[in-house]
Amino acid sequence: MTLPTELASLIDEYGRTIADVQLLSRQAVKCAYKVTFTDGSCVKARLQSSDLWANQVERIQHLVGPHPGFSETLMRRGRAVLEEWVPGMPLHASPPPPVMLQYCGSVLASLHRVAVTEDIAAESSVERHMQRMTAQLEALKDSGALGQEEVKSLNAILWHAAPQRADVGIIHFDFCGSNLVLHSDRGPVCIDNETLRIGPFALDLARTFYRWSLSKAEQSAFLAGYRASRGPGTTEHVDFWSIVAEVCSAFVRRRDGGHDADAPLALLRSRARIGLEHG
Repeated sequence: MTLPTELASLIDEYGRTIADVQLLSRQAVKCAYKVTFTDGSCVKARLQSSDLWANQVERIQHLVGPHPGFSETLMRRGRAVLEEWVPGMPLHASPPPPVMLQYCGSVLASLHRVAVTEDIAAESSVERHMQRMTAQLEALKDSGALGQEEVKSLNAILWHAAPQRADVGIIHFDFCGSNLVLHSDRGPVCIDNETLRIGPFALDLARTFYRWSLSKAEQSAFLAGYRASRGPGTTEHVDFWSIVAEVCSAFVRRRDGGHDADAPLALLRSRARIGLEHG
């Protein structure tokens, strides 16, 4: 398999001879590969969506610094990135024990505690999230994915549940079992960190529980670890941020060709139905 030119050039700089290349994922202009070298070592090679996005992730990773709970970036040039290959079983493959979920919660909390610089700080207003939700719900209605009454019900729930402000800082936006592997020495390690951004901590928690199918008891264990590590996020207004996560996911998946949009749409329809019944 032939690597994209940007990645091939970066690996030339890395100074090792390629033995094998395996495609891991491809989405529009983004892609990721497992690259094995003749000495038996491996790296993950990825192309991020744009130079602008790659620059943002690099700045945030610089603030976060080395962390055993996150895979290490080895080299980068523009949107081409080489990361350490972390072997291990994905956590979503089987239900993790409570102590492991507590540790995962503490890892996310440690990310949320990282101080941000003024040049990348985000505003705490929830208004822009509301504006985006209104627009995305309207688009889902226009595409036929949701009915008019369903959208009306969801908008009413959002306006009723919306907080006045949000605690914001560095968030992961995809911290879930499919992106966490159990390393033999380090324990759970998050291996996919290209979604790092500035945003509401509570949205990050909502995204974790949306993306990771955990029972109520398992969610409680995760949150216990998060709170014990003094994560600044809060579980207040969880309904609001959960709907934000579901609307955003449904909108993006429909926009990008309908890939797996049924799951978030089913959640939204269920919420809308309950809202109409209690309206």
